[in-house]
Amino acid sequence: MNILILILLIVILATVFLLLKKVVALSERSPNTSNEIGEFPDKPVKGTDTVFVGLYLDDKGEVKSTTKKEIVHPGQKVLFSSANAFDIKFRDHRSPNGKICNPADKNGVLMIKIPKNIFELDEFAREYKDKDEIIFNYDIKMGDKTLDPPMIVRRK
Repeated sequence: MNILILILLIVILATVFLLLKKVVALSERSPNTSNEIGEFPDKPVKGTDTVFVGLYLDDKGEVKSTTKKEIVHPGQKVLFSSANAFDIKFRDHRSPNGKICNPADKNGVLMIKIPKNIFELDEFAREYKDKDEIIFNYDIKMGDKTLDPPMIVRRK
């Protein structure tokens, strides 16, 4: 009887050992869990009128975005989101929403709405007539780091 208990105990210990070994092997192969996020589409997500932009600091502490530029249409929105505090400051004394400085809310979210009549507004009409689009240059600032992608407004 004692031999059966000993054999059973050895089998149980061997099973536990093999399971632990498998768990360690799987954890070593797990995907990178750094702050890096894959790219999102640089235009509105299908079925929505919103461009989603994730912001983060990479492993070197540099500001990164899930898009290289945002391409939007009149009446659409750009939704910025981050786990870090950030603000967006438009350059050249102009912005699509009339505000040069745009801080994220306490939840790390900022939405910029593009006016439906943006091409008819006096301050943008000439640029649209000349280029068939309006380009807004802006800075995304997180702490002392900055990123400066363009926001491009085009007709659908």
